[in-house]
Amino acid sequence: MATLLIEDPLFLKHVMPQGHPERPARLQAIEQVLSQPSFEALLRETSVLAPAAAAELAHPAAHVRRICSTEVEGDFHYFDNDT
Repeated sequence: MATLLIEDPLFLKHVMPQGHPERPARLQAIEQVLSQPSFEALLRETSVLAPAAAAELAHPAAHVRRICSTEVEGDFHYFDNDT
């Protein structure tokens, strides 16, 4: 069985406030480890834009509509404490 990694340079633009664990340096550190020869069998694909219906396979439709209809002003928009 193979492992698939879905990646996109766009992920490196996900900038959060100082000290948040989700930051470009985290992804760069992961990429450095995954570039080692022991991970050469790792399958890689670039992400593709999916329809909202795909997000509804894992989230309630109302939640997906809320995200899609949100207008972001400035650098950040908070939905809740984790998002």
